[in-house]
Amino acid sequence: MHDGHKFSGGVLIAEKGRIIYSKYCGLADIARNIPNGPDSRFDIASVSKTFTAVGILQLMEKGRIKLDDAFARYFPEFPYPSVTVRQMLTHSSGIPDEFEVFGPIVEKYPDSVLRNKDLIPILKASGKPLQFLPGEKWHYCNTNFELLALLVEKLSGEPFGDYIKRHIFRPARMNDSYIITSTRPKDDRAVVRYVLPYYYSQNYANADSVKEGRFAMPAYGGTVGDNNVVSTVGDLLNYDQALYGNVLLRPQTLEQAFEPHPLKDGSLNYDHAGDPDHPHASYGLGWFVTADSAGNRIVYHGGYNPGASTMIYRDLTRQRTIVFFDNTNDDHFYKTMAIASWLDGRRPPAQWAFAFDVKRSIAREYGAELLEKGEDAALLRLLTLQKDTAHYYLNRRELSLVGYELLQAGRKDLGFAPFRVNLFLFPHDAASFGNYGIVLADNGKKEEAIAVYRMALSEHPGDKTITGLLQRVLDTAK
Repeated sequence: MHDGHKFSGGVLIAEKGRIIYSKYCGLADIARNIPNGPDSRFDIASVSKTFTAVGILQLMEKGRIKLDDAFARYFPEFPYPSVTVRQMLTHSSGIPDEFEVFGPIVEKYPDSVLRNKDLIPILKASGKPLQFLPGEKWHYCNTNFELLALLVEKLSGEPFGDYIKRHIFRPARMNDSYIITSTRPKDDRAVVRYVLPYYYSQNYANADSVKEGRFAMPAYGGTVGDNNVVSTVGDLLNYDQALYGNVLLRPQTLEQAFEPHPLKDGSLNYDHAGDPDHPHASYGLGWFVTADSAGNRIVYHGGYNPGASTMIYRDLTRQRTIVFFDNTNDDHFYKTMAIASWLDGRRPPAQWAFAFDVKRSIAREYGAELLEKGEDAALLRLLTLQKDTAHYYLNRRELSLVGYELLQAGRKDLGFAPFRVNLFLFPHDAASFGNYGIVLADNGKKEEAIAVYRMALSEHPGDKTITGLLQRVLDTAK
């Protein structure tokens, strides 16, 4: 997969604490030519939430909190008095997403860096209602764990980072792990997160340096509790073993954490993987919870930030552990689940195949050629690569992405070309016409958009999407 440009990072597989396989590929730092390895410290993204959950459960064991306490009991200014700690831990609180809350402020003050202490005042000032009544639905939401980090601080009397270090990292022998803060010095062993800023990009860029394109980072990335933990694969294995050894929590507490928590109506309505092998992935207290087809109990958590894909996967029945990280923005979830399938001698489900196809995207090559040499050269390049089906693949959606991103980057001279190519390559796909019509209309070419939509309806009579798009343009053209 690394040879096919589909993986850069590390994977560790252990059984009952013994490492049975580990492999590292690619570069942790391209500029300094430092390879990924066992001592690489990487951004674990949302795997961080499991530490926040452990911290809350430790405080529960000490009698400082009950999970069914209202969060407002500890923060009276919190504007949602019916939300409980348990509902935050299980993502069933209904609290608005951080993007919804912080977004308007960052848009108005683009240089601001918002932190946990800002959250409750902003929530209160926003006047935003809950997304749903607490306990009635499930919705993954970073805000829950940012607030829980504040609760850890209040109940322990320690800064969140100090608490996690003293009560989790040290007992678990996670000596290379830490929480990112504005005052922490630069870490020479930190893995750099890399992204391709645009779909047509050929060269990776440091995710923190990207100011435009698909992966421009928001300014509110200064929160803890939801992410911003750095660790190594070895430290995460030590964490795994500390959980098995009851170093961090009592067995009965872990049992509670690793049980799926139903909604108020008793249902478990969240299916994480959407596949036959893990059909009932639910959420416990800070962990996804499921069972494989053989009935083995599985808990896991993935993490994603631009340029960081991570996973810790724990088969509790057989004490098998997989730790995975990729620092080039590739898909962690399906790769980790497939590793687990292969360990059992089973083929991964067919719908995961896209994550392992090492063929290269013609759309990426076409976009790069289009930007460098223009339409004619790019079309010739596409037609040439299309014949090499052993090494390249092409689909309409990716070509559309190239066009949309060129237009967003202000390249109207080139941005329409991928949509025109789609019309010839995929004439029987109504979306080829729909996408071209949309960009024509959005860029003031309404007569041309109307003509494209009418042509589409001659090929796809009665198509509701095309009919709606045509009507919208006709209404605005009056």
